[in-house]
Amino acid sequence: MSQAPHKAARLVVAWNVLGLLDLTDALGLGFLTAPSRFALEIQPTSDLMTVLPLVLIPVYLVPLFFVLHLASLAKLRRETGASQSHGKVADVRHP
Repeated sequence: MSQAPHKAARLVVAWNVLGLLDLTDALGLGFLTAPSRFALEIQPTSDLMTVLPLVLIPVYLVPLFFVLHLASLAKLRRETGASQSHGKVADVRHP
């Protein structure tokens, strides 16, 4: 894939967008079921996610995976942009 990212670019973009939507959904559900005044009255609650070791998931892993999805999209954008402009003469102007 690193040799020709343009071949599977749409699949990679779709995978990352779905991953970001899944993480956003997880954050929303976690917020709505957390012990707070905004919590929905549903069972089961997310009380277990407030103690170690499960608290590590929303505190560290969800933000890490969010950043990794964004980094993957940024890298794909750089590589597909570079491969599309490969062979074209760059317009470099010196002041």
